[in-house]
Amino acid sequence: MTARKVPRIVAGIIVLIPALYFTSCSLISGQRARAFEQVHVGDTEQQVIDVMGKPADRETAGGPRQTKYGVAACTAPCMQRLWYPNSISLAGEAWSVDIGSDGHVVNDDHITSP
Repeated sequence: MTARKVPRIVAGIIVLIPALYFTSCSLISGQRARAFEQVHVGDTEQQVIDVMGKPADRETAGGPRQTKYGVAACTAPCMQRLWYPNSISLAGEAWSVDIGSDGHVVNDDHITSP
């Protein structure tokens, strides 16, 4: 490898890494958004998991609160909140689904931090 090629390779890497990051972040966001559109009030918890996958975190009413997104705690009729974050998003993007005492969706939300 010649000395002239090294700066070009480094420059290419510097451009490629952010491009890959933004592409990956957008893909995750798009996939989650499309799945989230299929979740509706009244769906069962299992239907949510079938569509959205296993949640990254679960928040229960009266239990420790997920404070990263600045949303209110899970309180009645919410008995459990399922969290689906875009873990590589710098904006703090996440989707939450509230499950009631009967095991059905009572609310859902898409959160982005400013």
